[in-house]
Amino acid sequence: MLNTPGIGFLSANPLLIALLIGFTLSTAAVEYSQETPASNASRDVAELPRPTGPHLVGTVLYDWTDDSREEQWSSGPQKGRELMVQIWYPTDSSQARKYEPYVPDFDRLKSSLIQYWPEMPSFVPSLKTHAILGAPLSVARERYPVLIFSHGMNSARFFYTSLLEELASHGYIVAAIDHTFWGPGVAFSSGRMVPFEDGMDARDNLTSDEYDQMMWAGVSVMVADEVFVEKRIAQLDSDPSVPNPFRHRLDLSRVGAIGHSMGGQAATRACLEYAVFKVCACLDGLNPFFYLRPKPSKKPFLLLMNSTWGTSIISQSLAKRYLAAWVAPEVFVIRGTKHNSFDDLPLVDPEERAKAPSDPTRAHSVIAAVTVEFFDDSFGFTAVTRSNSNTLQDVVAVDLRQIADKAPGPRSDTPK
Repeated sequence: MLNTPGIGFLSANPLLIALLIGFTLSTAAVEYSQETPASNASRDVAELPRPTGPHLVGTVLYDWTDDSREEQWSSGPQKGRELMVQIWYPTDSSQARKYEPYVPDFDRLKSSLIQYWPEMPSFVPSLKTHAILGAPLSVARERYPVLIFSHGMNSARFFYTSLLEELASHGYIVAAIDHTFWGPGVAFSSGRMVPFEDGMDARDNLTSDEYDQMMWAGVSVMVADEVFVEKRIAQLDSDPSVPNPFRHRLDLSRVGAIGHSMGGQAATRACLEYAVFKVCACLDGLNPFFYLRPKPSKKPFLLLMNSTWGTSIISQSLAKRYLAAWVAPEVFVIRGTKHNSFDDLPLVDPEERAKAPSDPTRAHSVIAAVTVEFFDDSFGFTAVTRSNSNTLQDVVAVDLRQIADKAPGPRSDTPK
């Protein structure tokens, strides 16, 4: 692996190196080419992007409760912290082909989703994923690596289905958590409901400072959720009393954390603080609360950022803190993106698609290709390089050392 700042795992091919070096950020102003939003307005999307990996995709859902913790966000008494977890994984089977709905238990969540998403497209209740419910795990590999995924604030696991299916199709077992009280609502298999008004809606009257404080407390809860879910995943691998497709099939030496926005902040902290997480990918979750670490971690770390904000939100002190936390952080800006380009909303909502800075399907494919290749490289898999010249023209490397060493003064690298 080259030591060129900001290149890292995308550097295996000399042609790719040459292409990407041309896009490396300097401290000078950088303009990100973007399509006009109007070019997307006429597309009516009623199908998710098809996963591109060699595997079909299976999925199962679990309702797990962590009895060791108090549920501090509930307005009433609640024993333990209950979580809905959906696992996507590779399968070889297409028999029955009972594809899971995009929003499982839609009827129970409908009221909360309407409050959260007033312009929800009419096809959402019938929208299907590419995941086959309860399919057997693929036999192509003896054991599969595990990723724990956390959604962003006021979001839900299913809003990231396209990315999670893509990872599963390339041989990853991905456990996505619905972080209770931090989304539009949760419908538990136990019959319990946490509606929108008991979660994010209850925080609309907070001041900005109060919101920041609660968000940082929420990141800590998400980290604890990730640690708990990883332990339950490990139990699936070892416990003969729990029927499941994963027994003796999980590679628990290859466990990674991944998340978007607030969930990305949680994944970053989980990877730094817990040995079980070997790799971390943070999707547009730059952490302004990041505190100085005593020594940098050698674990692989990926930070993808949207081009609407670009590097203007990375202060000199924050760049130094990231460099103090990670030996070799891989940081990239994805051209033609904004914050929600990392979830499904621009793919499934025509209004969000119309407001997107570029083609959402292309943005998804670039984000997915970079993310999959990062995990493949970090876990030592000899997979075919998925980043090509077409992908790399939308990937801009960020050198945190340049930002950290930059003389104080007005920032000039705000994207236009």
